[in-house]
Amino acid sequence: MEVEATMDIHWQNEKTFAACSNNTIIYVCRLGLEKPIKYFKGHERELNVLRWDQSGTYLASGSEDRTARIWSLKSEESIHTLQGHTGSVEVLRWMPPKNKDQKFILATASQDSTVRLWNAKSGSASRTTIDTPARFSRFCFSPCGRFLASGSVDRTFKIWGVKDGMLVNNYQGGGVISDVCWNSAGTKIAASSEDTNVIVIELTSESGS
Repeated sequence: MEVEATMDIHWQNEKTFAACSNNTIIYVCRLGLEKPIKYFKGHERELNVLRWDQSGTYLASGSEDRTARIWSLKSEESIHTLQGHTGSVEVLRWMPPKNKDQKFILATASQDSTVRLWNAKSGSASRTTIDTPARFSRFCFSPCGRFLASGSVDRTFKIWGVKDGMLVNNYQGGGVISDVCWNSAGTKIAASSEDTNVIVIELTSESGS
């Protein structure tokens, strides 16, 4: 298949980055070199998204084939295939590694309107699944890693408990929520909307309660 579009790119460090295209191949490139230093192949359909973990040890990928995969530069093939979603995997986020229990925890969001949590080292799925009536557009972890903020096509953005997947708070936007982001202190959330507005919510605690 010929490459028609580069779908995503993410830096591992100051010199190395990964890029994916619609031909199901991941290219790991290094500045100053003409050719990629690594090719990853395994997904059966187009790739949507890539994310290195904070240490640069693992690379996660999400695809139209309804799976996410975990890769390492030490291996020629994916070290884990994360299966469970019933729709295309479109958003990936690594949990902030505040302690050893949070290290290498990956969250995946799909067109099936769920966010699932995985242990990237073992490939095992967490019991926590966040499920909503409307498809997620974006999500992100709070700085402490205990909460997750999500934006949806139903014009709402919500805060969830990561441990139990329960809804903590719900906010109404004016249009489809295109992105959500916590500030570094975990005391504010900004949500951008397709109605051209940005909504900033000041929280009394990091959970929004």
